[in-house]
Amino acid sequence: MHTLSISSAKDRIAGVIAVCRAAQEVRNKAEAEHIARELGLSLSDLYTLAGKRVDAAALLDRRMTLLGFNGDDLAQAGIATERDLQRTCTLCDQHRRCARDLNSKGHSDDWLDYCPNTYTLLAMRNAQRARGG
Repeated sequence: MHTLSISSAKDRIAGVIAVCRAAQEVRNKAEAEHIARELGLSLSDLYTLAGKRVDAAALLDRRMTLLGFNGDDLAQAGIATERDLQRTCTLCDQHRRCARDLNSKGHSDDWLDYCPNTYTLLAMRNAQRARGG
């Protein structure tokens, strides 16, 4: 199984957003739909992602690091889970709140109440603990 570092995941996010931006420029809707399908996105999500900053999911990287995840944990979760985490974080409307939480010295569990990736991250943490990590 391929081990993926958190920074590699961040690079992948930037690559997906770059592809989304390129797809947005495609004049042919069928071609854009094909690209969206290949990325496992709806056409609407593709266009939304295309409008986001390349580092839009950087908070996910920070959250995962804070939770003690590493590339092995991402590899165990699988590419579909990784993409869903990235997409969900990028599309989230709580970036400011998340950044404030991550920047606070107390690192509260407030994120559990608003993060759309809460259940996935908790499931990953449970799997990590079950593996003895």
